[in-house]
Amino acid sequence: MPKLKNKHNNNKKTSYYEKSLEKPELLQFLKGKDKKKKSSDIKLILKWKAYKRIIGYSYRYANNRLSENKWREVYGILIGSIDNNKEIIKDAVPMVVGDRAGVQYESKQYVDMAQIDASTHERAIRDKKNDFIIGWWHTHPGFGFFFSPIDCLTQLGYQIPNSRAIGLVFD
Repeated sequence: MPKLKNKHNNNKKTSYYEKSLEKPELLQFLKGKDKKKKSSDIKLILKWKAYKRIIGYSYRYANNRLSENKWREVYGILIGSIDNNKEIIKDAVPMVVGDRAGVQYESKQYVDMAQIDASTHERAIRDKKNDFIIGWWHTHPGFGFFFSPIDCLTQLGYQIPNSRAIGLVFD
């Protein structure tokens, strides 16, 4: 059986550049100019209403007027929409107040979340908007800005139905 020859050069391997001449999309990918959106291309807009609610509930359960041992984490959901490269957070709904370092979701919160999801969907249809539960927020009073291992699992749970789900941490 005869050996197949490389059409560019008899004995040399084809370089990426030579392959890119055959397939321009490969060159675009190699140069990092493929048309896929990068996370740096996405803009996050936090509307004033949502910001006020997050800050209000965060401050209520952790502030300088309370001793630190009385500070509590707060957990809530984010309502908003995605418009091409913009993720718009329009509202923040507090769901549960936890301990000093942690929040426990109970069956009541799952029921509440389902009701909020349904009412958000109904309102979006009525108002001809694309609003839905776009993510979640919680506080780490005095601990800093980071995702704990539990937070990472929570974020993954939100990303199963929406790969662009948002997770915010306030301190």
